[in-house]
Amino acid sequence: MTKNMKKIFQYMTAFLLILTVGSGCEENDNWKIVTDTQPGVYVTGDALIYSAAATSSALKAVTQDMEDSAVEASSVTGIYTWIKSEGSFTVLKVDAEGNEVSYGKGTAVASSPFETVTLQADGPAFTVTSDGLYYVVTNNTDNQVTIIPAQFGIIGDATKDGWNSETVMSQSFDENQAIVEMKLTNTELDKKSMKFRYHDWGIEIPYGSGTVKFHSNVGGLEAISLGATFTECKAGGENFAIDQRGMYEITLQLDLRTGIFKAKTVRTGDSQAPVMPENMYMISSPTWNWSDVGEGLVKTHVDGKFWSVQYLPADAEIKFCPVKEWGGDFGYTAANLPQTSIELAGLTDNGGNIKIGTADWYLIVVTTSPSDGSYTVEFLEPEIWLVGDIASGGWSPGNNPVDKFTVPTDATGEFVSPAFISDGKLRMSVVIPGAEWWQTEFNIIDGNIVYRGNGGDQDAPQVTAGQKAYLKFSDGAGRIQ
Repeated sequence: MTKNMKKIFQYMTAFLLILTVGSGCEENDNWKIVTDTQPGVYVTGDALIYSAAATSSALKAVTQDMEDSAVEASSVTGIYTWIKSEGSFTVLKVDAEGNEVSYGKGTAVASSPFETVTLQADGPAFTVTSDGLYYVVTNNTDNQVTIIPAQFGIIGDATKDGWNSETVMSQSFDENQAIVEMKLTNTELDKKSMKFRYHDWGIEIPYGSGTVKFHSNVGGLEAISLGATFTECKAGGENFAIDQRGMYEITLQLDLRTGIFKAKTVRTGDSQAPVMPENMYMISSPTWNWSDVGEGLVKTHVDGKFWSVQYLPADAEIKFCPVKEWGGDFGYTAANLPQTSIELAGLTDNGGNIKIGTADWYLIVVTTSPSDGSYTVEFLEPEIWLVGDIASGGWSPGNNPVDKFTVPTDATGEFVSPAFISDGKLRMSVVIPGAEWWQTEFNIIDGNIVYRGNGGDQDAPQVTAGQKAYLKFSDGAGRIQ
């Protein structure tokens, strides 16, 4: 837009504003067309609801993920907006002197995870292939733009897929109200936690010789419950708690006038699936005394899955139960023992008890089926691995056999790690089918083996290259030496 055209536009807008004085109508400041455009970055075009630069069409500093990769806030800006496949839009930049340049699509810089292109002055306008919510992000240092489809879904241990993937929500747009609404109906939620996400745990775009990462999820302004009243969200916010298990209608809304996300859940009925046990205990011969059972098997981040590393002598007999009492306990028949487990431990049925034939260390895994509440008990070789910067295989346990702990030959011996390859934080995990390493993580804290269970990251101790970890599962002791 030239300087003369800009002046004409300002005069016309001023005249229209004079005509509306005294009408008694209130107008949201976020929705006013900017007559004297402030410095910044804007999106405009007939594919959008912004026919000209407005406060609500201005891109704002993105909420960057990982402080160690953060760059100056004004260098990366973004806006969530509804874009129509019919029509096009451009990026308008206004500098401190009021000079305006309209940008279109330039040359491609990267194609993954989304296409990033240079901003070309007066270049071809941008288009999308389908209507929907998008996040338009500009790298203002390198003059680049990335247009990201934002198909939000729910994720968390309150949802059917846990923290592994999101359940995608439907999208609709009310152009009169400028509201984007995302919704799920008849959806089961557990009494746990969730948030909203549309692409992994953050998006990285090219920035200089590297990348910059920003959040692709929204959560609460603080850790609170999500109920039937709309609650404001923010990028990278806290997990929302769900107070009651059941069927829900879940709504996430974005007001394009303010750029604010809000969410709510309305409980519509009782859960249709079996209740997953909160705990799992193992009782054994010869005492069969529930008061001797202790804390039970270790929880994982997979609902209804538990584990324990145990030394079991020959002829020992065991059973399991979600509570520390008789009633609801299960043994050989109800345990749905895989044939591989029967052969590994020499298991037999002794009056419903699981009788051990081969004395050894075992990884015992109990899994509850979400479809019918039945149980599967697995006896596996205990594979314990170092993980992270101190391990040869890095963050993918199982990639390098050298990272595997040695297994003791007696009931009270120690599992011993290989020497740490570098200084760093101690991270360890046991390999369980159907679970990621972080879902079965544990550590050594104050001389004890402490399990992450289904909680958050542990306060991992600092270790030195050449040291080793020693684990004594027989009494729960651990040391680093």
